[in-house]
Amino acid sequence: MALIVSQLVNQEGWDLTKIRNTFDETISQLIQKIPLSRLAPKDCWIWISNNSGEFSVKSAYWLSRNISPPINQDMIHGLIWKSKIHERLKMHLWRIAANCLPTKDCLARFCDLDDVLRPLCKDAEESSLHLFISCPFTRAMWFNSKWGLRLENLNLNSPSHLIGVFLNPPTEVNIVGVKRGEFLLFEAVICEAIWRARNLAIFEVQRWKNPPRDSIKINVDAAFKDDKSSIAAVARDWRGEVVFVCAKRVYSNLPLQAKTEAIKWALSLAKSIDVAAMIVENDSKDYVDALAPSGKQVPWRIRGFGPSCFELIIKEEALVSSL
Repeated sequence: MALIVSQLVNQEGWDLTKIRNTFDETISQLIQKIPLSRLAPKDCWIWISNNSGEFSVKSAYWLSRNISPPINQDMIHGLIWKSKIHERLKMHLWRIAANCLPTKDCLARFCDLDDVLRPLCKDAEESSLHLFISCPFTRAMWFNSKWGLRLENLNLNSPSHLIGVFLNPPTEVNIVGVKRGEFLLFEAVICEAIWRARNLAIFEVQRWKNPPRDSIKINVDAAFKDDKSSIAAVARDWRGEVVFVCAKRVYSNLPLQAKTEAIKWALSLAKSIDVAAMIVENDSKDYVDALAPSGKQVPWRIRGFGPSCFELIIKEEALVSSL
């Protein structure tokens, strides 16, 4: 049953009979303690947590903090932002403490990953706790510091607990004579170095590989600036020695077309070279897919280039193009 305040009021004040018939004894007593205004204002919502009676996010925040005091993790976050280290390092420490770094265990919650193993040791699923504490690579970095840290012996159970140790080092860490700010800075730099090493192990670009014996490899690419573009080709033999290098400007401002022109040009230049096989490397997957016998339809922007490249490959039986 929905009621408004005016339905519980008569000419003398609170309608005690209606209140007692509607609510239990405890609620009835609370209602009777509310003073009624003689001006008879209209009913409205009042936020009782501030003097204005109007809701604000700030007042709601402080109300929630009074009801539920901050946990240790919130205190750690506050200490991070108050520390006197570089803002970049603060952000990195906060991401570790909040466990929101894009480690493989976190990413696996949102998408399917083929590889969830730790990139630095390859022995189990990657997590922030393992990456910064238990990984053999990481343990060696901590131990080689001037304090000879053995974080794995501190029974740390969360990334937030780890950052708490950096902010308030326990006696087991044994940093006598060292300022806490200096210790925190050192640990923050090490954490950043660990994260960079991890990313390097995952995302390091594969180095150039020599082609098979008696073959050449031609790397082609295109560069763009404003409405102009240039293409270039570098050919090297199986020893890694340069066979030819060339570049020219082309009349195209579309990356796919320019890279296609670069491949076409590289094939025409290599026709006269006496080799057992030729490999063309290019980072344009669209064009590689167009030339490969995958059944995919050639992108419409390069349909005018494709046939000539196929003809060039087919006419020379000794010429093999691997893209």
